[in-house]
Amino acid sequence: MSNEQKKMLVIGALIFLIGGLFGLYQLYFKPLDSGELKLIKVKAGADMPTPPVSLVMVHVAGAVRDPGVYNIPAGTRGMDVIRIAGGLADHADLDKVNLAQKVRDGQRIFVPFLKVKSAQRSDSDPVADAYPVSSVSAGGVINLNTATKAELVQLPGVGPAMADRILLYKSQHVSFSKVEELLEIPGIGPKKFEKLKNLLSL
Repeated sequence: MSNEQKKMLVIGALIFLIGGLFGLYQLYFKPLDSGELKLIKVKAGADMPTPPVSLVMVHVAGAVRDPGVYNIPAGTRGMDVIRIAGGLADHADLDKVNLAQKVRDGQRIFVPFLKVKSAQRSDSDPVADAYPVSSVSAGGVINLNTATKAELVQLPGVGPAMADRILLYKSQHVSFSKVEELLEIPGIGPKKFEKLKNLLSL
């Protein structure tokens, strides 16, 4: 074999080797173009669909700032439902509510008020304590702003629990400005108010 043939053989081998290496690069190291990347992203998203949110209807009542009926996501905890309803009102009794319970469709969540044992005086007056002034006038009319629980329960349809709610309302608003404010107290509707309005004064 002549020197010229040997050179041609070496050159051919080099060309073959370079071509093989270029082919391996194209096969294993070529970056994906934008179209291929987009296709991969679409396939990944299609494999993991977003589940729809299931809603339930619940009724929130009692000592909350914005009672009413709400549509909320299923599995919501009681404490989050109370936040949705504006949070707790003053004198709410949380001992009667399971804040960790998950709510279910059609459930009623009731937050009770703390029971008031007696009307509280801002300043203690020994003379007034020894000789209390009655809130009942000579005509049998009771003054709403000075009445005690014992006097309120004498009214028709007013039991101890209702008397507590009346006293609680008065403590929250300092005093009654009109007898019609009784209609804002839970449990006193128009019919009961008609029976009470002529027996009360301010």
